[in-house]
Amino acid sequence: MTNSTEKDDNRKSSHDSAQQNNEYSFYNTIKEDTTKIVNEIAKTQPTYIQAISNLQMRYIEATKNIINSTLGFQKQVFETLDNNSTTMFTKQLGRQSNEITNNFIEFNNINNKFISNVLEVAGDGIKNYTKTLDTIVKFNANVFEQWYSLFKNNQNFKR
Repeated sequence: MTNSTEKDDNRKSSHDSAQQNNEYSFYNTIKEDTTKIVNEIAKTQPTYIQAISNLQMRYIEATKNIINSTLGFQKQVFETLDNNSTTMFTKQLGRQSNEITNNFIEFNNINNKFISNVLEVAGDGIKNYTKTLDTIVKFNANVFEQWYSLFKNNQNFKR
C-alpha cells in the first residue's frame, strides 16, 4: 500500500507534467503561428516588388512621352519661326546638353554603386543584429539558470 505522501507526489508530478506539456504546446503554437505570418509576408514581397517595378516603368514611359511631345512641339515652333539666326546658339546648347547628360549618367552610375553598397551593408547589419540577439538570449538564459539554481539551492538549504 502506498502512503499519502507518495500519492501527493504522484499527483503533483502528474500536474507538473501536464502543465509543462501545456506550456510547451503554447510556446510551440506561438512560434509556429508567428513563423506562418512571417512566411506569408515573405510570399507577398515578390508581388509588391513587381508592382513597384511596373509603376516605375509606367512613370518612365510617361516621362519619355512628355519629353517627346514637348520637344516635338518646340521643334515645330522653332522651325516655323526662324531657324537660321540662332544656329550658333543651338549648337552651344547642344554641347551643354551633352555635357550635362554625360555628367548625369556618371553621377547615376556612382549613385547606383553607392546604393548597392549601402544595401549590402544594411544586409550585413541585419545578419549581425540577428547574431547579437541570439547571443543576448543565450546570455539571459544562462543568467536565469544561474539565478534560479542559486534560488532553488537556497530554498533547499532553508528546509
